[in-house]
Amino acid sequence: MRHYDKAALDGLLASAKARGFESFAKAVPLAFEEMEPEDLAGINANRFARGYGLDPRQTLLAFFHFTKAGVFDLLWIVHCPHCASPVQTARHLGSLRGDSFCPVCDAGFRAGFDSSVHLAFRAAESIAKLDGLDPMAVAMAGFEEEAGVAFALERGARRALDHPLIPGNYLLADRARGASLGMEVLEDPAEERGEFLWRLTPETMGPLVIHRKPGRIRLLLHNDSPFDRELHFARLRKPDWPDATSVAALREFRDFFAEERISPEESFEIRRLALLFTDIKGSTAMYERLGDATAFDIVRAHFGIMEDIVTRTQGSLVKTIGDAVMATFARSADAVVAARDMIDAFDRFNTESRAKSDVIVKIGIHAGPCIAVALNDRLDYFGGAVNLAARIQGLSDGRDLMMSAELLDEPGVRRAIPETGWTVEEFSIGLKGIEGERKVLKIAKSGDRG
Repeated sequence: MRHYDKAALDGLLASAKARGFESFAKAVPLAFEEMEPEDLAGINANRFARGYGLDPRQTLLAFFHFTKAGVFDLLWIVHCPHCASPVQTARHLGSLRGDSFCPVCDAGFRAGFDSSVHLAFRAAESIAKLDGLDPMAVAMAGFEEEAGVAFALERGARRALDHPLIPGNYLLADRARGASLGMEVLEDPAEERGEFLWRLTPETMGPLVIHRKPGRIRLLLHNDSPFDRELHFARLRKPDWPDATSVAALREFRDFFAEERISPEESFEIRRLALLFTDIKGSTAMYERLGDATAFDIVRAHFGIMEDIVTRTQGSLVKTIGDAVMATFARSADAVVAARDMIDAFDRFNTESRAKSDVIVKIGIHAGPCIAVALNDRLDYFGGAVNLAARIQGLSDGRDLMMSAELLDEPGVRRAIPETGWTVEEFSIGLKGIEGERKVLKIAKSGDRG
């Protein structure tokens, strides 16, 4: 029996112009036929792309487009960082709370914008009626498992389960009755015991959460409930949901869902984000020399160039402050590519334009932890790493990139620095308001401009 309205789906697909998403549009009817209702209640865009042989980024953009067309709804999920269970769901980002509690782990945690907050897509209510689904079944549908083991445990029976563990998340679950045991295997946790008892009773059914080192584990399972159990034990694949930090960085997301922002009363942690600050060298003198109107026309053209480069290099332009720009990137290498392209772009701009003053940009990059907040109806970022990136930008002489030296060892950063035509200099310096000295790289374009 079909669990969705095919006519409604066909009508919405026909009315939505594909705009380059033809392959995605063909995959959607197949997905609705193949997926169970639990799957349609929270679709992982990355998993969808893998399943239908599509490009992940284009698939995410297609989900945005078809969500606006009414085929899907946004669904924000906060996953527990320990057992990966969904602990919050909301149709709007502003409804999520930074303080979360996992009933499986029986523990609270601060939701990480890049690690715990993920975006899924739910079949629209006009197409599929998904209310009343078993929450456990919906939660389990979102998991991707490696090869596991399934077995029956009769009422009153006992069984020992021996299994080797490597780092990662594991789940032992009775899907039919909602019992679950979560295990997070870490390289160096406090727990070293190799044997645990999990007693399944009709009242509590667990839960038990274990944090332990890699190695063999022995689970003593006691089915003290008056019914048989069907248990499944497996290691969960590394979570591959589109995270909130990456999604919010996409201009297409901001264009389609401008109202989607976190609550002004909330904040979310980010483990690591690359932060880029720029400024125009001598802008005050330029305004005095050329007059406000002419100088502003030049600055406005400069902002257009900046936004194009940031977007093309997978970044997000967070805000402009006077003549300065703040942008964020998931990868430090992308920030370096953006900085390099900015210097090249303004060399061309100064050569080709008829502007009465050159635009010389000063750029600084640092990466580290920060917090995401809503400020003045937009997403913004604060923290020590943000302050340090701004301080490093202040060291620039113009037509160069100042960068924290430790970023050089991050993936792709060395390759992003041109082998010819640029010079690299490392030095240590004290920065205002920052304790101790910092090692900084100055990456400057050498030779004549152009």
